[in-house]
Amino acid sequence: MRASERRSVMHASVRHRRRRASRTAAKTRDFLGHHTKAQPPPAAGARRQTSTPVAPIVMSRASTSHEATFTLENEDHTLGNALRYVLNANPAVTLCGYSVPHPMERKVNVRVQTNPASGVTAQGVMRDALLDVISVCDHVHETFEKAEAAFEKGKK
Repeated sequence: MRASERRSVMHASVRHRRRRASRTAAKTRDFLGHHTKAQPPPAAGARRQTSTPVAPIVMSRASTSHEATFTLENEDHTLGNALRYVLNANPAVTLCGYSVPHPMERKVNVRVQTNPASGVTAQGVMRDALLDVISVCDHVHETFEKAEAAFEKGKK
């Protein structure tokens, strides 16, 4: 391959990457423009509403009620790791782990097994873990708002 042919192939590749990056940026702008409409601030103590729809949690068929794999749509390592941490802190859980099937898929699989002697099901443990994660997020949000208000008060 001659040098001029290599340059033309290289330039075509660069043009393709620039075109693809431009399309991706346009899609991102469309997404952000659609999902970040200005909303009034929530009342004190009220839960903040998100503009993204709540994704379903799909539970796979399990051989017993003490083991299950849950698929969380439109989620990533952030929620998967938080759930894994909270689930492993529960003494009734014997095994818990999560995986993301592919980096381009926004899906998390969470595997939970509980001790049959404990009398709790995998679904009940998962529900409790999700509620714990929600309460932790609410606590962090409230603490941040208090610190922000104290900072603004001290600034004046």
